Amino acid sequence: MVLVHGIASWNRILQVMQTPRGAIFAITLWSICILFYRLGDLAMDPDEGNILKWSIEVYNQTPTFWSLIKYAIREHGFYQRTNYPGLNIFVTAAFFHWFGVSLWTARLVSVLIALGVAPLFFCVARRLFHHATPALIGLVMLATSAPIIFLMRQCRYTSLTIVATLWLTWAYLEVLDRKKYGLAQLAGAALLFFYTAFYIFLPIFIGLMAHAFWHYRGPRKRLMVGGLVLFAIGISWLTPDRIISGPTWYLSFFQKLWFMDHITVFYKLNVVFQELNMMSLPVSFILVTVFILRHKWHPYVAWGMMTVCCGVLLTLSPLGDIILKDVVAILLDSAWPTFSPWWFNRLVDPRSWLLLSFCTGLAMFFFYGNLSSAHPVTILIFILVGALLTYCIVPQYRMPWTRYLASSFIFGFLLAGYLVTQIMHKNKVLGMSMVVLHMTSNLLSVLPFVPGQYPYFQWKLPQWIFRLVTGDPVNDIITNFIRLPPL
Repeated sequence: MVLVHGIASWNRILQVMQTPRGAIFAITLWSICILFYRLGDLAMDPDEGNILKWSIEVYNQTPTFWSLIKYAIREHGFYQRTNYPGLNIFVTAAFFHWFGVSLWTARLVSVLIALGVAPLFFCVARRLFHHATPALIGLVMLATSAPIIFLMRQCRYTSLTIVATLWLTWAYLEVLDRKKYGLAQLAGAALLFFYTAFYIFLPIFIGLMAHAFWHYRGPRKRLMVGGLVLFAIGISWLTPDRIISGPTWYLSFFQKLWFMDHITVFYKLNVVFQELNMMSLPVSFILVTVFILRHKWHPYVAWGMMTVCCGVLLTLSPLGDIILKDVVAILLDSAWPTFSPWWFNRLVDPRSWLLLSFCTGLAMFFFYGNLSSAHPVTILIFILVGALLTYCIVPQYRMPWTRYLASSFIFGFLLAGYLVTQIMHKNKVLGMSMVVLHMTSNLLSVLPFVPGQYPYFQWKLPQWIFRLVTGDPVNDIITNFIRLPPL
């Protein structure tokens, strides 16, 4: 009798897990296990240590919770000594008042916020795609991304910026649908994001505005331009003087932009694409999707897109660098020794070919994709590309580190969920195999690879969990997650 009741209960549990709510509950339980494990004794990186030090300083200066609130208001939401946005510092100091000062408490703030990422991601994805399947697939890939999990465990702003990104996206969708409180939500999400990390908020905001310029016409576009001007003026008032010294700062910014060394744009673009390809959106997803759906496109467009994807994969791989620099460069040097170094460097630089492939692929997609501006893929591509290009072009972003890009990669997970769903409609086994391979290995991201250049399982979940459980402090992934390409 007990066995019968046990089997019946297990069957009910399985039925619940097969629903979206059950799946989100299971993913949240998984997140609790991995986020809380060894939370207080994992090695810290230097920036995480600075945030902990600043939070303790604020805690020591504010003996009560109310004095902490007054301190935050007096400092205009910033940690003034370093002109650092102070929301996560003030929240961490508040947790110190409640639970005592410790590394575990400092990281507890980020972990508790991270637990809300799964349901919020699913809500935004289902609202965007109007279907649960791509939302769940994207959520599974997000919840098993080792770098994202690692960053959300840290005593820093990553969890809060991801939540702010999701809320900002939801609010933007509300505005597109002309909901009553859409603008109010957009303003609230923007303020939360700005005071958490204004330098991470800016690329996401520019990506949203890029789509808005594409989407709106006539008076709405003019109204948006006026709003952006007011926003830019307001930003110059809100930020500390040493960061933006009034509206004249924009003139010096454009001057820096005009005279910047453009090779750095290629350099940062390579870094951004490598991290995007490894963590949230392998280019192979696009390649397989176009191949599976090639009959819906014109043959030249379908094969052109596949060629572009293969070119991007080759450019991102060590093999592409070897072909261009050790083969093409030698042949050019032998055939034309006096060839201009400026052109020579760009002809044999894989970053230049990456830029060419990227622009070609986007042009083909928007000219031949026949997608409206309200299509979810169009929204995601505009926001993602706008954000990533901001990191590449703006001189102030000297290096787009993983912690900066984590919020932008949310749109990569959303897009990956959509692409894998399209693959699964044609071949379910292929789609699930690609998800499992992306979760467990690095093969989708580094093919074609050169032995010895990249470990096959670098930064993927099994290796990270193994090192976490065996006591490895994971020192070599604290400051970065991939090897930077040479400049």
